[in-house]
Amino acid sequence: MTAQGCAIAAGDTDIATLLEEAYQQAVERMACHAKSPTPKDNGILRMVLEDAIKLNDLAMCQRPHEQGHPMDTPLLGCNGCPPVIVTLSHQRIEIFEWLLDLNVDLLHNSCSQVTAQFD
Repeated sequence: MTAQGCAIAAGDTDIATLLEEAYQQAVERMACHAKSPTPKDNGILRMVLEDAIKLNDLAMCQRPHEQGHPMDTPLLGCNGCPPVIVTLSHQRIEIFEWLLDLNVDLLHNSCSQVTAQFD
């Protein structure tokens, strides 16, 4: 979980606000330097997306998408599961429906842990 996710989960709004400001500054820097996120930026955006799903925060989920992060990319903390699988495992139906509205690939997105059992 990112520092911002930990602060939100702990109810520390002052720290969460400071981290939100730092995130916004990073987004502004990315916008100035490149049209699409770098691999390092995508790693950060994947962490933000995963935290947002766990915290059930749709607005926070939308930020990586707005920065050009692909919503089919496997997340780091769940054995490489894509966001659509993580939303279902955490019962985040609103976020799942939003991902469906984005037309994420449902046919080729599977949990790598489950897929390994059938290989």
